[in-house]
Amino acid sequence: MALTAAYVALGSGMPRLREYFEMDEMAFFNAWPLKVLMGLLVASLSTVTWLRIPLTWPRFGVWMVHTGIITLIFGMSYYYRYKVEGLTFVPVGSAVDHYYDRFERSLYVRVGGQVAAEWPLAELPRFKAYIESRGTGGRLLRPSLQGYTPTVQVADNGVTREVNLNRWLAAGTAAAAGQGVQGGRGNQAGGSQVAAAAEAAARDLYFDVTGFWPYARIAHSYAEDPVNGRQGLNLETVRPDGVGLGSQVLFDAEDGGEPVVIGETEYEFRAAPNAGAETLAKEVRQAAGELHELIVNIGDFQWRQHVAMGQRYVMGNTGYALTVTGFDANWLTMKGERVRLLTVEVEQPKGKSEITGGKFRRQLIPGRAMPTDWLEETGPGIGPLGKRQNKPLDEDLKVMYAFTDPLRLVSMEAGAKRLLLGGQDGGLVLVTAGKSGQPSIETFEKGAAEFAIAPGAPVKVRAKLLEKVSRVDTVVSVPREQRDRNTGESGQAQVVMIRARLVDPAGKAEPIIRDVAVPYAMWTVDNPSNHATLMLPGISQPVELQLGQMRRMLPANVRVDKFELEKYQGGDDQTMVQRDFKSSLTITEPAVGGKKGRQIQAVAQMNSPVYFGKSPVFPLGDTYWTLFQAQWDPEGQRWTVLGVGNRPGTWIMTAGCVLIFAGLMWAFYIKPLIIRRMKLRAIEAAVASGKMTAKQADKVLSEV
Repeated sequence: MALTAAYVALGSGMPRLREYFEMDEMAFFNAWPLKVLMGLLVASLSTVTWLRIPLTWPRFGVWMVHTGIITLIFGMSYYYRYKVEGLTFVPVGSAVDHYYDRFERSLYVRVGGQVAAEWPLAELPRFKAYIESRGTGGRLLRPSLQGYTPTVQVADNGVTREVNLNRWLAAGTAAAAGQGVQGGRGNQAGGSQVAAAAEAAARDLYFDVTGFWPYARIAHSYAEDPVNGRQGLNLETVRPDGVGLGSQVLFDAEDGGEPVVIGETEYEFRAAPNAGAETLAKEVRQAAGELHELIVNIGDFQWRQHVAMGQRYVMGNTGYALTVTGFDANWLTMKGERVRLLTVEVEQPKGKSEITGGKFRRQLIPGRAMPTDWLEETGPGIGPLGKRQNKPLDEDLKVMYAFTDPLRLVSMEAGAKRLLLGGQDGGLVLVTAGKSGQPSIETFEKGAAEFAIAPGAPVKVRAKLLEKVSRVDTVVSVPREQRDRNTGESGQAQVVMIRARLVDPAGKAEPIIRDVAVPYAMWTVDNPSNHATLMLPGISQPVELQLGQMRRMLPANVRVDKFELEKYQGGDDQTMVQRDFKSSLTITEPAVGGKKGRQIQAVAQMNSPVYFGKSPVFPLGDTYWTLFQAQWDPEGQRWTVLGVGNRPGTWIMTAGCVLIFAGLMWAFYIKPLIIRRMKLRAIEAAVASGKMTAKQADKVLSEV
């Protein structure tokens, strides 16, 4: 018991001790030393109770106390074994079925904005740096942190099989490039892309963890490299008087580069060693003209065509006409999704509808059959588009929208994008795509360009091609005295070094190795950001890597119907200290045995969590899972963050506490009564047998 008390005191009062052993509080109290001490305590109590304390009525209280202690120990062991804590990010009006574990992390592999694979990193350290290149990465050489093979599930003739991520990407690249060549849009570069993808498809992709920093930042630089160097692009922002405000070097994604955002514009550089500037500009113009495609069905009439901003298209003899009036590259829906949004003005045949007056606006999202129509009205509360309709205004007009951007000309992250292409002849092509409208294309023969950072802005951006340079990514550990405590505790400054290995299973070629410094992201699935980009040889689609908390499934579907902020008198929405936060929830439990799961309406607010569910092992009570208000959106109250937890073993610990309390009451209050009663019975028996006189009995009774 003394050793147990010391272990608990040191673990609770000395966080540095836990960190030395790479344990958080939950892991420390679930570690083997405490389990051994608890086992010894249980064995000692059991042995002493069985051998030295007879099971009689006066000793019954001791038996209850010892049994209660043992029950409490088992309950605590169960608690630390099955306890979970985490957070879930929920946009208002949306539902989630998962949460992010507080303790364990994963590496998320994303392709095309979707999670393709997730690598649990249960043994990844948390509090100290480990770096293989500096000889301190021994702790990372564990099977769970080495040799991970990312795979995707592919349906083939009704059979689902797992395919290595690299082979799957290579097959998709080869197919896309092959279609381009067959359709007449390809050139020599397209044919070489097919060959490169075919070569890449013969390799398997593996990931290893080679470094970890608990609090660091990633610095990007470049160095001249006449032997292995590639093209790069130097971007410099300058004031009107010529004073530089800062510069940075961009690299092609295949060389480890990734886009950067300056102001409200995303900048990306790509090297094209097999084509000159004029050829690149021609290919970009063709791709820019094929961004938007409309598929129209009006009865038996069918029409399909690529469309451009501001153009009017007549639908044959149907009397309909469509004018493309707007495009938003990253429209935020009411559910918190980022989508492409195309707006067209619809002209109907004469006499078609008196409600619309022959014209209305229709908004289209790629791949979605249900459009959003707007009627041109004015009045209080009506926006510039007019009045939003709950159903299509013209059921006869079926319009589908497809957005195709193989060259990634349009940004999904920023308001505008500038794509700079470096040709083999030293020329530079600048492609500027705003949040709406068609991209503009400019060609610069000498590999240098200068343009305003934004239309009409005095600050300029100078772009210049660099030949034979290499990108250098450095992970810089932040000194302890410069660290922010909240950032460190949340883990937002973690960095992990991932080594990507492309291995030929036949052993005919040397492995291709790429080292990528991967930052931490808080909401890796719901609101992805802050990622590292990995470009694999022969594959056109980038792979995004993120370190984040492990995603686990909730035992129910949780929907946030409404979020309410209660301000203090005189406060406003931007004040961080508020009176209360309320999330109105609808919790839908899964169906069991064909029986529909129950639906719970509740409100989570400060100091008032929501309880639901039951323990799968000890189904007692209804407070196994809890949801509580943890964070909120101070800007627009569009989302909320709910804390997630459970209460395993609470009934076991409660039973142990009840036994201890009852045993103490027995020992201090009931035991004296039992002993007194036993003494009285013994005196009466002694008097009846003549072994004690009545006078002696009275004297003894006066002492009892």
